[in-house]
Amino acid sequence: MVTLEQMRASNARIPEALPAGLVAVFAGGTSGIGETTMKQFARHTVSPRIFFIGRSDRAAARLHTELMEINPAGKYRFIRSDLSLLQNVDEVSRQIKTKESAINLLFLTSGTMITGRDTFESIYYPTALNYYSRIRLIANLLPLLQKATSLRRVVTVFGGTKEGPITTDDLPGRGLAALPLRGHTASMMTLALESLALEAPDVGGRETAAEVRQFPPQRQKTEPKLKVFAGGWKLHAEFETRADNMNSRDDAKKAVDSIGRKFGFVGDDIMGQIEQWRPDIRRIIEESMLAKDRLAAHSIKTLAKNIYGSDARFVFELLQNADDNRFRRAIKRGDVPSISFLIHPNRIVVECNEDGFTKEDLSAVCAVGESTKSASHGYIGAKGIGFKSVFIAAWMVHIQSGYFSFFFRHEKGDSGLGMVLPVWKDAEEELPGPLTRMTLHLHQKGDQNELQHLRETIFQQLNDLQETCLLFLGKLKRICVSFYHDDGGLKSTKVFSVGTVDEHRVFLKTRSRQGNGPWLENKKYYHVTKHTASNLSRSVNREIPDTEEARRSSSTAEVVLAFPLTMDYKPHIEKQHVFAFLPIRESSFTINDVKLLTLVARDSENNPLFDDPISDPFLSDAYPSASRTFLEPYGLVSADHQMLLDLLQADLYKLDSKMKSSSTSQGWHSAVARITIPPGVDIPVIDPGAVSNHDRRTLFTHLGVIESSVAGVRNAIVKAYETNDGRVDMAESRAHLHYLYLTSQHNQTQIGSGGIYVWNHWTQYADLRRLDVFLPSDHPYGPDALLQPAGDAPGLAVAFLHPTYLKDVPQSLATSNLSWERWLVDFLGVRDRLRLVSRSRDSLSPTWFYVAKHRPEKLLGLLEHLWRHEGSRYIGGNNSLKAEVRGMSADMLCGLRQYLRFMEGSEPFPFLKLEETMAAEQLSAKWMFLNTNFSVGWAEDTDFFLDILRWIHRAKPDAPSLKRPQRVLDLYLAIDAKCLGAADLRAERKRVRDTFASVKEQWAELSVCRWKGPPNMTTKISLEPAYTQEYGLDQTALLSPFFQKTLSIQGVSWKDVAFELAEMKRDGDYDFEGILGLYRYMSDLRIIAFIDELRKKFETERLIFAFKNKEPGWYKTSECLWSSTAEIRGMVTLNDHYDELRDFFVDTLGVKTLTLRMVYDELCNISPQRGVDEIKNIIWSLNALLQTEPDLLDPGPLRKAHIFPVRYPNGGVSLLSADTEFAIIDRDHLAARFRDCIKLLDYTLEDVRRLKPFLQWSELEQRYLSASVKEITSFQGGPTRPISMPNRNLNRKAHALLRPRYCSAPATLQHLFRTIQVRETDGISSELSISQDGRAVSVQEAVGNLYISTPLSSENTSSFAGGARSSNLIIYVPANKTEQNFCFGSPLPASLARWLMTDPTTQIEDAVDSALITALTTLLAVDGAVVDRVLEHQGIVQLPPFEEDFETGGEDGREQVMGEEEEEEEDDSAETRDGDTLSSHCGAGRGFPPSRSAFDMSGLRDTLPGVDFAGFDGLDTVDRFRSSSRLERDKKIGAAGELYAFEILSRLNPSLPNWGWHNWPSTMRGYVRVHPDYADMPAWSGRETADITYDDAAGNLTAMLIDRGYLEREEWWDARPRYFIEVKSTTGPCAMPFFMSKHQYQRTGILKCT
Repeated sequence: MVTLEQMRASNARIPEALPAGLVAVFAGGTSGIGETTMKQFARHTVSPRIFFIGRSDRAAARLHTELMEINPAGKYRFIRSDLSLLQNVDEVSRQIKTKESAINLLFLTSGTMITGRDTFESIYYPTALNYYSRIRLIANLLPLLQKATSLRRVVTVFGGTKEGPITTDDLPGRGLAALPLRGHTASMMTLALESLALEAPDVGGRETAAEVRQFPPQRQKTEPKLKVFAGGWKLHAEFETRADNMNSRDDAKKAVDSIGRKFGFVGDDIMGQIEQWRPDIRRIIEESMLAKDRLAAHSIKTLAKNIYGSDARFVFELLQNADDNRFRRAIKRGDVPSISFLIHPNRIVVECNEDGFTKEDLSAVCAVGESTKSASHGYIGAKGIGFKSVFIAAWMVHIQSGYFSFFFRHEKGDSGLGMVLPVWKDAEEELPGPLTRMTLHLHQKGDQNELQHLRETIFQQLNDLQETCLLFLGKLKRICVSFYHDDGGLKSTKVFSVGTVDEHRVFLKTRSRQGNGPWLENKKYYHVTKHTASNLSRSVNREIPDTEEARRSSSTAEVVLAFPLTMDYKPHIEKQHVFAFLPIRESSFTINDVKLLTLVARDSENNPLFDDPISDPFLSDAYPSASRTFLEPYGLVSADHQMLLDLLQADLYKLDSKMKSSSTSQGWHSAVARITIPPGVDIPVIDPGAVSNHDRRTLFTHLGVIESSVAGVRNAIVKAYETNDGRVDMAESRAHLHYLYLTSQHNQTQIGSGGIYVWNHWTQYADLRRLDVFLPSDHPYGPDALLQPAGDAPGLAVAFLHPTYLKDVPQSLATSNLSWERWLVDFLGVRDRLRLVSRSRDSLSPTWFYVAKHRPEKLLGLLEHLWRHEGSRYIGGNNSLKAEVRGMSADMLCGLRQYLRFMEGSEPFPFLKLEETMAAEQLSAKWMFLNTNFSVGWAEDTDFFLDILRWIHRAKPDAPSLKRPQRVLDLYLAIDAKCLGAADLRAERKRVRDTFASVKEQWAELSVCRWKGPPNMTTKISLEPAYTQEYGLDQTALLSPFFQKTLSIQGVSWKDVAFELAEMKRDGDYDFEGILGLYRYMSDLRIIAFIDELRKKFETERLIFAFKNKEPGWYKTSECLWSSTAEIRGMVTLNDHYDELRDFFVDTLGVKTLTLRMVYDELCNISPQRGVDEIKNIIWSLNALLQTEPDLLDPGPLRKAHIFPVRYPNGGVSLLSADTEFAIIDRDHLAARFRDCIKLLDYTLEDVRRLKPFLQWSELEQRYLSASVKEITSFQGGPTRPISMPNRNLNRKAHALLRPRYCSAPATLQHLFRTIQVRETDGISSELSISQDGRAVSVQEAVGNLYISTPLSSENTSSFAGGARSSNLIIYVPANKTEQNFCFGSPLPASLARWLMTDPTTQIEDAVDSALITALTTLLAVDGAVVDRVLEHQGIVQLPPFEEDFETGGEDGREQVMGEEEEEEEDDSAETRDGDTLSSHCGAGRGFPPSRSAFDMSGLRDTLPGVDFAGFDGLDTVDRFRSSSRLERDKKIGAAGELYAFEILSRLNPSLPNWGWHNWPSTMRGYVRVHPDYADMPAWSGRETADITYDDAAGNLTAMLIDRGYLEREEWWDARPRYFIEVKSTTGPCAMPFFMSKHQYQRTGILKCT
């Protein structure tokens, strides 16, 4: 294996071992391996030329700069292209071939991991980019690699040694996962490289980690196709026998040469040999050949002449030819017959997947007047032109198909032989079959305006191509039209396809997009019916062989009708094209050529006066009147006067003219006489029948009747326009003008526009003296071309002559050759061209200004076109008009696209640049008038571009009014480019900077401009955000060097922001979003060094904007608090509006946070005017701070303050001090009973629970209703019985009940607990009582829940009352099961706890620990067999067993129901027993330890940290198991979460290499040492970057995350990242948002986070 040192040593020898000027192509060179290799190639080679291909202009700009820095002597060209499209690969190859004749290195790294979609060419995307595009690029550029004289190398970087099985039934790999697809593609790549080895024996090829492959020398004449079979590789050769025996390139070349010889063509190789032998002989031969060409056959010369006079649309001729091809090979492959038009600015590439050219096809395309098309198809093209129509657009046509590769060459003026003489040309690349490619090289020579117009026309034809033509084509099923920019980038594309719904219904689908934008799709449906028409006349447009079969075939044609349908197959009425194979016109299915015959046009026998048997212009009388009415909406109208005159005129030219015939009746002549004089003329006409008698004619003569002369009729016509504003109808006007034109030889003077009106195309009556009326014209500078709406141009409404005037134009009967249109212009005043000067001659015309504004690219040509007619006559000597032209905008008269982008329509131009590439003499002759009259000049340097910038600003001093500002940015880039190209870069930049600084008139002064900064500032202008928003990141990145380096514009500083805030304050500007943006920007600045100055400025100038009581204002830092739920006097809070900026306000500006002392002082000094809700908010703040701040204050002053909201029984609420007696709601059922009787603190039960810290601190807990209300229960007598549920017989649990109250004299209690009785009864009553303001308030309960008869006294205290006494402890519970369940669940455990905690002597009740109630509740609920385990689990002390067992229940365990007498007896005995044991119990009671000693909960808390005691009593137990502070608790929760994550990662299978405690660099991990497995873990004292970190050098963790779907395979497949894992834990729901500090957030911006 070659070592790294050897590689470096080899690279170091490159400058001496290899020649200068090596050419390299890097596909995928804008990142990764390709980028690195390209830089190394540039570093080690001498004057390299590098092409690098990619999709990112931004990356390319960066790379170009870096490459120039690495090796300034090199040349680097970026080709922007998406190589996933094979057509782009071919275009890239073509561009490289046009620039270079040889390549030394082809380096391929383009690839992707994106799967699941196809390319536009229907190829699976990853396979297209990783495999097909690479192989095609190698194949395309292999000839150039072979021509290299030194280094010849192909390197493809993809999965070397990673080959795997090839899935033969899924070669694209659509169904393969990532790893199988890699192996599949790598194997195909290896085999393809082996195949390409056959092409180049002298080119070294490498695949990564693979050896150099040697290539066999020659290509087989047959083309074997590689097929893969299961079990191994096999070569399977498919041979296709061609009918023309074109089995090799030599055969095809011989066929082309043979046709050339037929036309006398002698190749350059032979002429070169003759010249070496006898140069004079060559000259003689060339002169003879030229003379022969001049004497070429008449048919060729006629063809050449007809080409340029034809209106044939060659696009449809190409479609016609393509549709006649054979597509057997494509159909066999599963492809639809298709044709594509790839339109570039200087060429058009036509590709068709037909079977390919044959020798017969070659002969036919070289013939004149011959065709291989069947005559039965009924094609209608331009006569005798066909394929040759391509020379309308192109001067050279290169055809490549199969083995054929030849071209035709013909330019306007040539003899025409080049159109039929094929010249062989070696193919630059081999086309994939089946495919025929025709490349049309568009005309370059001639008048540039005409050429431009020609190209626009051609491109318009292609752009206007409609999908409907597929309906009338026989074989083609798909048409693609794509337009490309100059740089080869795709501009737009559209694809038409046709599909079948059923026998008669089809659909047309159109897919289109702009550039690489999204695809838009449209689908239309049609009903198609076909019919073969027969017995047709022979077409004059096609030469048909004189055979019976040809004549029979030519007499038939297929007629296809396609009716549009809606999506639900309903008829859809719309305009459609009419096709005669080619679209010939647009039709609305109206009647235009047939008229109704009126009575005035009929003779006495009701026959037409005139008729035309060929055109048959009149509707047959066989149509009934009803059908005529039906046809009128479709255009059926009556014959007008003009039509009858035209028929009369046609009759006069006939040999059998009715008008000239002596046999024509007088009645017929009388009828005709009525229509010869135009209508609307005030000339009374005698009926011809009246003068047929000689005597009557004499009489009329004596009466003064005369024959009307032509002059008289003409005068009458003119006179008709002098009255009623000369208004005549359309038909009369047309007849008048025809008469005037036909008789113009009788009046040689011009009619002018003195009195003639015409109708314009708006059907308006126009006075030619006041309004210009134009003739329609196809001249590129005529009104049709310039004034119609086009693109963004709205169009200018000008009047055109009504089209009726131009239909059925009369032929002149005079000897003059003056045409009808010329007569309208010269004699009538209709205009055939636009005006340069207005009608008044004192200014330029409105049409001039319109073209200047909306069609500026045409303005210069228009000026040149009109100058000959009006310029020298009206402008040449008029200085004001000259100044008006000179003051027009620059790009209006600029023909060079490079500068059009710099100036807008209303900006005066200081320069002119022409597009013509003609010789200087021609330019001078054509455009000298510009120099003579307008002083046009030219120059091009930095000052030139700066002048342009001044002129633009002079025209648009107000920046918002600047149109198309992108051009100004382009101008900035142009200025910067000139600086970069200057000899002294620093001096040139300084000169530009000084120029910007010195110019007073600027859109923005340099001093107020900043690059980075908040947007929308008023005192400074932040350019980067403004440009990014308007023009995008890429454009802004390109502009950055100009602004930051050339103009030295810096970013916004904190002083700029402070000044902006001060100005906003001064102006009363309360734009919160703008202010927030300023604070955000300042927060991101590093201003630690200036923090004191910053704080001083904010304090002294009041620069903090905030809302106080919803009113905006500006405040000092000392007047602000970060947060507070209550209003603090003189302070304003910020967190509600600036939550994300806490670090900025608190840490940077020094804004204070709310403290316990602040709230305490606020409450102590509360104003009487403060409302209840305000006070409550402040109390809430105090409550929150009491939980976080350990320094407790004296509650005494606060208890004296009137801050406690107290609700009176009548509902009123007042603020009182703690000296007032009031109760606090901690039990809803007690609140419901006493709410209307006593004063209560105005908080709900939920509020009270949350306010526990405040209530404890203010020593108000004793005012809880549960502590203040006394319940006195009594037994009212009635039946009782032992408890029915054995589990509730408490003497069974006596030993357990004793354990919480165990003392030094347990024997005293043993008897009591051993004899305890629980009895069910309905005789319990209860009374609730509370004392307030010296009076007791009692509430009687209907039913009591519990009564305990104790042996201690005759009267119950605290919770017990009644007169029953007993020697035993008797507990009475409700007999009702529901009430009994409630008793055992709550009242009984609480009462027992209080009884146990009551001193038997003093009857003083110790504090009852809620844990005791919890333990008793559990004890009463569980079975007696497990009570000891429960108490042990809760940490309650174990007692020695009783000395003797006691019975459970009555005798034999039977229930005993006692009557009243028995109860009384029992009561007496109970009283006696109580008295007997009282003294002993008192003595024992005095010896008891305190209750907390007797029931120590510390063990329970330590061993049960996870038990949620809040279910029993949320007020008393939750905080017992909470850490000393919330922060400590949160840390423990966090540590538990980190332990959980660490344990998961520790137990992965397979395990993570090099995993251990060092991967847990968290300061909180010390908390987990309570776990025995982590007891020895040392605390972390190092720098904490994340909770858990891991350097995944082996990739195990990354692979696992990819497999589980956490990471994208394409992006992370080969990554070896370092993981920074932040663990967030919560005791709440998983959806709860977690807190992230500013520093953690900033770290996520630095690291790549998932």
